[in-house]
Amino acid sequence: MNKSLLIDKYLTNKLSSQEQNIVNQLLSRDREFRKEFLYIQDVQNAIYFLERRRLKKELQEVEKLRSKTRRSIFIRRWSIAASITLLVGIFGLNLFKNDSMTNFDTLYNTHFSPYENIVHPLQRGESNDYLKNIAFTAYEKQQYQEAADAFFNAYKKNEEPELLFYLGISLLANKEYNEGNAVLKKCLHLNSKFESQIHWYLGLSHIKLNKIGTAIYYLKLVGSTKQGFKQGEAKILLEKLK
Repeated sequence: MNKSLLIDKYLTNKLSSQEQNIVNQLLSRDREFRKEFLYIQDVQNAIYFLERRRLKKELQEVEKLRSKTRRSIFIRRWSIAASITLLVGIFGLNLFKNDSMTNFDTLYNTHFSPYENIVHPLQRGESNDYLKNIAFTAYEKQQYQEAADAFFNAYKKNEEPELLFYLGISLLANKEYNEGNAVLKKCLHLNSKFESQIHWYLGLSHIKLNKIGTAIYYLKLVGSTKQGFKQGEAKILLEKLK
C-alpha cells in the first residue's frame, strides 16, 4: 500500500487493524517512513495545539460578554457546542481503540510522573520573574491546567526551551496528550538539555495513545543516550511492548 496514503488514513483515524499493524512495523523498520510520519504528525499536532489555545481565549471572551447581554442562554449553548466540537477534533484524530487499550493505560499510569522542578526553585519572597513564579508554583501544587496557561504566557515573553518542556509535561499531566506531544517535540527541536527526558515522556504518551510503533521509537532513544535517565524503565517497557 502507498505509504503516504497510510499516513493520511492514520491522521484521519481510518486505519483498519491490519493497516495499523503495518504502520507500527514501518515505524520500527523504515527510517524514511518514520521521519516523514513524525514530521507530518508534528505539524498536525502543533496546528491543533495553537488552534485550541486560540479558541479557548475566544470562548473566555464570550463568557465575559455573557453577563452583559440578554442572549446569555444562546451564548452558553454556543460555547458548550464549540468546546465539544473542538475536543472531538483534537482527540478524535489520534485515538485508535482496541482491546489492549486498558493494558496500555496501566503501563502509562504506572510509569508516568511529572518531572521535578529543577530549573526554577521557589523561595519565599522571590519576585524577579512573576510569570515563572506563577507557573512553577501551580506546577508544584499539581494544578496543571493553571501551570500550562502560565508556562504558555511565560514562554511567549522569554522563549526559554525549559519553559516549553514544563509546559509539555503540564499538558500531559492534564491529560492533553496530543498538545503535550506537540510542545515537547518543538522543545526537542530547540536542542533542549532535556533531550533524554523528552524522549521518555514522548514514549509514554504514545503508549497512552496506543501508538506503539512511535512509543518504541522514542523509548529506544532513551536507551541510546549517555544521560542515564530512565534507561532501566525504558528497557522494561520495551520488553512489555514486544
